[in-house]
Amino acid sequence: MKKLFTLFLLASMATAMFAQQAVLNKLWEESRRSGAVYDEGLEEWTESDPPEWMGPSMWGPTERGLAVVGDKLYVPSRKNGNEIIVLDAADGSKIATIVLPDVDTADPENGIDSVAGGIYDINSISTTESGDLILGNLATNTQSHNFMAYQITLDAAGTNYTKVKNIVSWNNTGDTENPAFRIGDGIDFYGDIADGKNGYLVTAAASSNFILKWGVTSGVVDAAPTIYQVADVDGTPVNFDISPQCDGITESIVVVDGKGMFPIAYDMASTDPKSLETVASFPVSGPTQGFVTPQTNNLNGVDYFEFKGRYFMACVTNFWQIVEAADGSDSIPYPNTYEVFEFTDGDWSQATSLGLVPSNGLTALISSKNASFVYPVKVKVEAERAVIYVMSSPLGVAAYELTISETTAIKGTQRDNVDIYPNPASSVVNFTKEMKSVRIFDMSGRLIKRTTNVSRINVSDLKGLYIINGIDKDGNSVHRKVSIK
Repeated sequence: MKKLFTLFLLASMATAMFAQQAVLNKLWEESRRSGAVYDEGLEEWTESDPPEWMGPSMWGPTERGLAVVGDKLYVPSRKNGNEIIVLDAADGSKIATIVLPDVDTADPENGIDSVAGGIYDINSISTTESGDLILGNLATNTQSHNFMAYQITLDAAGTNYTKVKNIVSWNNTGDTENPAFRIGDGIDFYGDIADGKNGYLVTAAASSNFILKWGVTSGVVDAAPTIYQVADVDGTPVNFDISPQCDGITESIVVVDGKGMFPIAYDMASTDPKSLETVASFPVSGPTQGFVTPQTNNLNGVDYFEFKGRYFMACVTNFWQIVEAADGSDSIPYPNTYEVFEFTDGDWSQATSLGLVPSNGLTALISSKNASFVYPVKVKVEAERAVIYVMSSPLGVAAYELTISETTAIKGTQRDNVDIYPNPASSVVNFTKEMKSVRIFDMSGRLIKRTTNVSRINVSDLKGLYIINGIDKDGNSVHRKVSIK
C-alpha cells in the first residue's frame, strides 16, 4: 500500500520530529453532555439542552454539514427554512443567520431552487480556497431529481450573502449505464472556482461504490460529472452504504467514509475510472495485528490534514451500541464521539490514536443519539495549531486544538480530567483519579470486568485490545482503547 506522503511528493520527516508530542486540548463545547448532571444515587445523567439553533425533524437532524472560513463556522440548517447558521469559531456562540433566497422569488440566477432539487434543498457544505461556501442539496434519485450545488459569496463581515449562484444542476434521466444515484449526503470542494482557478466538487453515492466528480477548469464547472467506480479492497466489494462523506486532499486523491466501512483513500487519477486504485486504508473490518483503527465503523465524518509536516485524521468513531452485560443488565460502551489519529510518515498502517474528542461524547443518553449517520468534522490548520471542529445534530458542537509540543516532558495526550496508564499495559491499569465505577469491554462490546471505588484495576488475566470506561466521583468520564499484553 502506498504512503500518502509519497503521493504528495514531500520529504520524510526527521526522526527528531517524533520526539515532539502531539497534544489535544479542549477549547469549548456546547452540547447535551457539556451541561449534564450525574446523579450518583441513580447512576444516571440528566442532560442539558443542545444549542437552540439545532433541531431534529421527522426526517432526522436538520443540520448535517459544517464548514469553517476565517474565524467563523457555517452550518446549513433546514430547521426554519433554507438558512446558514453562523457561529463564532472562538467559542461556538451563534452570531448570525443567513436566510437564503428562493430562486422563485429572486433573480433566476441568484437563489435556491426548491423545485428541481431533491428531498432537501440544502444539506451539505464545503468551502473554496478563496473563502466562498459551496452548498449541496440531497438528491435521493438522480433519475428523478437534479443534484444541485450552489456557490455562496459572503459579504465582508462573513454574516450574509452577496450572491447565491447555481453551479451544478445534473441528473441522469434516461441513462442506461449508471443507476439512480443518491448523492449529496456529503460533498467536498478542492481548489477554487474563481477566474483562472482549478478544482473539483466531489460526492459519493450512497449504497454503492460510485464517486462523482465535477471538475473546475479556469473557473468553469463541468456540466456533468466524471463517474468513478471503486475497485474491490482486499477482494471484498466496497459499499459506501448510508450517507457517505468525502474529503478531497490532493488534485486527485479523495477519502471516503461511509457507514459500515473505515475511511479509505482513492486515487481519481486512475487510468480506468471504473477501477480506482486504493492508496491508503485501515483494515477492511475489525482489529488486525499491527493496525490501530477507529473503534467502530457505524458513522460517517472524516477530515485528513497535514500539520507541521506530520499527517493526521479526525473522524467519527463511536456509536451507541447496547450489549447485555454479564449480570444481565444493558451496557452502553460507545458514546457519540470522534477520534484523532496520527500516521507516521503518512502510512496508515502506522496509525496512532491520539484520543477521543470529546472523550465522553456529545451526549450521555442513548435516547438523544444522532441516527442520521452524518457527523461532520472540519479542521482548520494554523501556524501553531490545528483546530478540530466536531458536530452532531441535535447533540451539539465542540472544538479541540492539536499542538506539537517542543519537548518530551508531556506524558501522553491530554484528554479532559482523567487519564489511564500505562498503555500498553501488562498487569495493572492505573487511573489518575479514584474512579467511582470502572467497566472493561472487549472490542465486540461484551462486558469483561466491572468494579467500583478504585484507582487501579488488575488486568493480568486479559490479553488484547479492550475499551475501559470509568466515571470518577465528580462525574468526569474516561473512555480509552487499551492494549493489554
